Amino acid sequence: VLFTSIVSATAQETCSSTSRMPHEWLSHRNWGLGDNLGRSRIYNSSTGAVTSFGSARSYEGTASASDHLGNFLFFANGRILYDAAGATVYNGLLTGNEGGNTTGSAAQGIMSVRHPLNPDHYYFITTDDAITGTTLGLNYAVVHKDGTMITTSTRLGSFRTTEGIAATWHENGIDIWITVTQSGSTNIRSYLLRCDGFETDPAISPAISAVGISTTGNGERGGVAFSHDSQQFAVGMGGTTLTDKVRLYDFDNATGLMTYNKGIGSALSIYAAYDLQFSPDDSRVLASTSYGNVLSLNIANATGTEIAASTASHSAIEIGADGSLYRATLVGHGGPLNKLAGNLNNGSNLTVTTITNTYVARGLNTMFLPPSEEPDIEEVGPY
Repeated sequence: VLFTSIVSATAQETCSSTSRMPHEWLSHRNWGLGDNLGRSRIYNSSTGAVTSFGSARSYEGTASASDHLGNFLFFANGRILYDAAGATVYNGLLTGNEGGNTTGSAAQGIMSVRHPLNPDHYYFITTDDAITGTTLGLNYAVVHKDGTMITTSTRLGSFRTTEGIAATWHENGIDIWITVTQSGSTNIRSYLLRCDGFETDPAISPAISAVGISTTGNGERGGVAFSHDSQQFAVGMGGTTLTDKVRLYDFDNATGLMTYNKGIGSALSIYAAYDLQFSPDDSRVLASTSYGNVLSLNIANATGTEIAASTASHSAIEIGADGSLYRATLVGHGGPLNKLAGNLNNGSNLTVTTITNTYVARGLNTMFLPPSEEPDIEEVGPY
């Protein structure tokens, strides 16, 4: 008799992906876009293809999900989850929404996450927003790739969040940390997602670091981001009176704990930071502001420069599969997606063009959808 054993990829502490850059994953290539009029589109940031789907509306932060081959599956506007045809899958997502709209109104506000050892389950994780007084907290819902809801919105903890959310690898290269900052507190909270769900041992998760700045109201605005090497965490400060527009932390991805490093870009005349991305080489933080311009902040010397001029107002930014930076542009009820081409690693000016037949409000997709990981099969017999 020949016996076999399954050796999990966790034990190997490796990941099957050939890239640590999420924007290079096939699952990140297709972006769901929407505006206030429901002119929804799917944009492929690798090929530039634009297709219509349904009439999904959106305002600020959104999330999409595709499978490991890049097939578009879901779009979420913070309140409603849609399938690839634009049909409603679930209308119980809980991103904070000013005015009771059926769209989220937080800078990032919602994030899609998939564990590489459980690739058929998609998590949509939501935050509060700055304007709404009602606290809904940090919630997650889980949907199967076939559109069946596995878990409806379920709260993590009992605290109020700010508007940012980000994810990165655990040290083992398989599990995933999801991190938010707590409103009215110095706490930065990191939750560990394993293949069977969120870690329930309170000694492990959430990992709470009391090293942030306590903010409320407009100070809750602003995105957060992890570096590609999972060693740094940046927080965009939304308050108008704060000296540090972006705060940088060192992240221990074995424990999920943070230590404060420094503020960057403090000398620039920025009203407030809105959305953040690390440059591909992790030497800079790219920040959009409340005025709509984009800055490149040098981590080494904490200085910065403008790399794209202002648009009408604050807009999200994301790096696409083609290596360009993209910016949402709210004009009226919705404007075209902007492509900002150039070198993202050196602080040089970017060339701005508009993508025709696209409509987007303030938000873009926040995602962490790594390639699926198969367990290894080892022979341990015969006996």
